[in-house]
Amino acid sequence: MHTHPARPSIAGTPQRLFPLYLTPLEKLFYYDDRDSHPMTFVIRLELSGTADRRALQAAIEAALVRHPLLHANVRRAKRNRLCWVAGEGPGPTVDWADGTNSIVLERGERIDLTHETGLRVWGRQVLDKVEITMQFHHACTDGIGAYRFIGDVLAFYGLSTCGDEAAPKLSEVDVGRLRRRVDLQVELWPTKRYFAMMVRGLTQAWRVVSRRPARLFFKAAGAPPTASFPRFISAALDRDEHESLRENARGYGATLNELLLAILFRTLRDWRRDHQAARNAGRLRIMMPVDLRRSEDFNTPAACLTSYSFLTRDETDCDDAADFVPSIHRETQRIISQRAGLQFADAVAIGFKPPGVMRLVLNLPVSLATAVLSNVGDPARRFTSILPRRGGRVVAGNLVLDEVTGVPPIRPNTSAVFSIFTYRRRLVVSMACEAGRVSAEEAESVLATFVGNLRRCAAEGLAVAR
Repeated sequence: MHTHPARPSIAGTPQRLFPLYLTPLEKLFYYDDRDSHPMTFVIRLELSGTADRRALQAAIEAALVRHPLLHANVRRAKRNRLCWVAGEGPGPTVDWADGTNSIVLERGERIDLTHETGLRVWGRQVLDKVEITMQFHHACTDGIGAYRFIGDVLAFYGLSTCGDEAAPKLSEVDVGRLRRRVDLQVELWPTKRYFAMMVRGLTQAWRVVSRRPARLFFKAAGAPPTASFPRFISAALDRDEHESLRENARGYGATLNELLLAILFRTLRDWRRDHQAARNAGRLRIMMPVDLRRSEDFNTPAACLTSYSFLTRDETDCDDAADFVPSIHRETQRIISQRAGLQFADAVAIGFKPPGVMRLVLNLPVSLATAVLSNVGDPARRFTSILPRRGGRVVAGNLVLDEVTGVPPIRPNTSAVFSIFTYRRRLVVSMACEAGRVSAEEAESVLATFVGNLRRCAAEGLAVAR
C-alpha cells in the first residue's frame, strides 16, 4: 500500500527564499489587474472517479511547498520595493459543493495579491465524475508553470490513493532557481547593456502601439455577463480531424500552431465581414505567448516565464491561400530563432524605469491585439512529475483525467482569447470574450465560426475558407 509522503510545512522553504523582488513581467501583470479585467487565468480538470477530498487538500498543500510563488503575497519589503513574501497559513482550501452548484466568488473574480495568495481551487462531484477548477494569478505563474503545479498535485494525490496500482513519480524541483528568473525575462539587463535594451524595447513598443489592430464588433456591447464563473466555452474536434489538420500543416511546410494562427486570422476576418457595420478592411493582430524557459530550466518551480510576440496582417492578406500559411511560418520561425519574446520583456523593463510611466501606459485605452491564441498542446506533457496512463488518460490514484480546458486572461479592448488543447489526441478549443461586451449567443457564434473553419480546413484544406 502506498501512503502519502511526509509533507514539509508550507512555511518552510519559502521562508528561506523570500522576500523576492518582482520581475518586470510580474510587475506588469500585478499592475495590469482590475476588477473588470482580472489578470487571472482558469484551468478546469474533468476526471472520472470519486475524489478523496482530504487527500486532494493534502496534495495541494504538498505541491505548494514545491511551487512557493503560488503561496505568496506581494508587499513592499527590501528597499521598500515590491516583493514576494511568504503567504500565511496552509494554502487555499478547496471549495467543495454539489456538482449542480455554480462557483460563487465571494471576493470577486480579481485576486488581490496583497491580501490573498494567487491560487483558488473549487471541486464539484457529480456521481462518479469530478470537476476541479483552478484560478491562478498571472503574476505568480504562466500556464506552463500552472501545469507543472497541477502535475505535482495529481502526483501527490496519486501517491496517497493508488493502493497497489502503479504510483506516480515526483521530479526534482530547484526552488533556488526562482532567484534567477529575471535573467530569463530580460536578456540585456544582466549584461548592463541598458542603451541597447532601451532601443530594442522602445522599438517593440512603437511597433505595437503605432499600428493599432481592429476589434470585433458585437451587437450586445455593454450587456452584463450571461455566464457563471468561469466564463469560457469549449468545442472539440475528433482525432481524425486533428490528424487531418496536422497533415495539412505539413503540406504547407508548417507546424500545426502556424496553421491554427492562419485559420484564426481567417476567422477574425470572416466575423468582421459578416458583422461589422463598416466594411472597410482592417488590420488584425494575434498575440501569441512565448515561453522563455531553456532546457536547463526544467526543474524551475511555477513562475511567470512567458512573454508575448505579435503577428499582424491586413484582412486582405488572408485571401492568398497559397502564401498565407508559409508567410506565418516564416514569421514564427523568426520569432523563435531571434527569441523575439525578449523584445516585449525588454519594453516592459524599460517602461518601469521611470516611476509611474508603465502604470500610466496600462491605463491608456490601447488595444494590443484583436485576439490571443495560446496553444497548450497536450497539457500532460507539461507535467514534470511522471504519472501512469490508461488508454491514453493520465491516472492519479483513484482518479482518471478525462479532459483539460481553460483560457488565459483577457485585457481591455482585446476581443477574444483562445486556448488549444490536444490531450488524448483530440483538439479542444476553449474561448472567452471580453465580459460585458458580448452576449452568450455571440460568443458561441465566434467559437462556432473558428471551429467551422478548422473543420473545413481538416476536410478540404485552407483554400476553401472564405
